[in-house]
Amino acid sequence: MPSASISPSNNHLFLVGYMGSGKSTVGKSLARLLQRDFLDLDHMIERHAGSTIPEIISRQSIEVFRQIEVEVLMQLEHLPAPHVVATGGGTPCSDDNLKILGRLGTTIFLDAPPDLLAARLHIDRGSRPLLPKEDDELEPFIRSHLKARIPFYSRADLRIRTVGTPQEIASTIKLQIEQAG
Repeated sequence: MPSASISPSNNHLFLVGYMGSGKSTVGKSLARLLQRDFLDLDHMIERHAGSTIPEIISRQSIEVFRQIEVEVLMQLEHLPAPHVVATGGGTPCSDDNLKILGRLGTTIFLDAPPDLLAARLHIDRGSRPLLPKEDDELEPFIRSHLKARIPFYSRADLRIRTVGTPQEIASTIKLQIEQAG
């Protein structure tokens, strides 16, 4: 159920959820529907750092990556117009980041089941440094990792099951936001 604090007309809309849940794909569709610009936080981090996320993590550490992530999140405060922003899967998984997201906008949890996530992530797991490389380890890893992240994702202002095409999901989000406003 939408939160009473949703004020989408002047806030960023942050899509949160596990990797492979459709944040970037749905986000682009949602941005078109709402006539907003779309931002991908991971791409912003890579531009800011001058390295890919796997490079940042392997050459430095996950902690350094998370520090850069916070720096980039804070830059969103200075944008002149509200955007649709796809966050990284781990972005909302700290109280500090949740506070930043809440202060800057509305959070929308794209809730996808583990078997769907595994099917989607199977293809591009080579570019995702946290995922195991073996097929038989992928879904159990996702289930375990998701279990730890769900308490954070569940604190989003909206929770949307990822059923349907990205355009249908974006339309559902738009409708729920309009009903809340």
